[in-house]
Amino acid sequence: MAKDAFEKYGNKTKPEEKNETKPNNEAVKEEAAKEETKTVAPAVDVAAQVQAFHKQQMEKELKGETHGNYTLVVSHDTMERLDTLAEHFPRGFKSELINEAIAAYVNAYEGVELPPKRKKRGKR
Repeated sequence: MAKDAFEKYGNKTKPEEKNETKPNNEAVKEEAAKEETKTVAPAVDVAAQVQAFHKQQMEKELKGETHGNYTLVVSHDTMERLDTLAEHFPRGFKSELINEAIAAYVNAYEGVELPPKRKKRGKR
């Protein structure tokens, strides 16, 4: 079988044969058990990782349910600075930063006495 593998992959040289004595039955069983545990352990870890990932994905809220798209007018200078920062971080950085910044300012304003509500302008 080994000879076939070497011919199959184009390797013309044979591996060096070891001049060791054949191990007894107990040593063979121990080696087989070690190899079996080596192959079983990673499969268990992968299964656990898959289950944990699946659980995490099922618990995630969809952004469409918790977030929305809004149009804001932002100065060009501020957007250029934000874009420069975002180049150093993964996708979604700008949205997370803006959400945190707006939440911080809204929290600060909620603690301050607010002026009376303004009347909305009607269509002209």
